[in-house]
Amino acid sequence: FEFDDPQERHLESFRGLLRASGVVGLAKSAAAIESLAAIAAKDPASVGTVVTAGDIDDAVAFAAAVRLEHYPPGTVAGIDAVRQTLAQVAPPTARALVDAARPATRRGLVVRGRYVNVPPKVVASLYTLFRDDLDDFPVD
Repeated sequence: FEFDDPQERHLESFRGLLRASGVVGLAKSAAAIESLAAIAAKDPASVGTVVTAGDIDDAVAFAAAVRLEHYPPGTVAGIDAVRQTLAQVAPPTARALVDAARPATRRGLVVRGRYVNVPPKVVASLYTLFRDDLDDFPVD
C-alpha cells in the first residue's frame, strides 16, 4: 500500500468509493457523487490522504476534508446531498453544526471512502497522515 495526496487521477476511484459509502443523498444522485468526488480529488479548497495498492492509481481508501464556506448551499450537488442527509439523520446538536456551516463560517466536512479489505494498520496510518494534513487546513 502507498499513501498519496488526492489528485485528479484518483477521481474514478473516489466516485466508486463514494457510491458505496452508504450516504443516502449521494447514492441517489450521480451528480452529487460526481461533484463531491471532483472536490476531494482536485479542488484546492480540500485536503486529504489516499491509500493506493502499490503502483496502481486506484484508491482503495481515502479521507478528505472540504472547506464548506467555499460552497454556499445550492451550488454543489455533493455538498448539498451531504448537508441534507446530515440534517435528516443527525440529532439536534449535530443539526446545529450543519446549520452553522454557512458561507460566513469556517467549517469543514470530512469525507471518507470505505475500507473493505484494507488492513487495520493501513487505516490507522491513513488517519495519522490525514491528521497531519489537517494541521495545515484552516477550519474552526
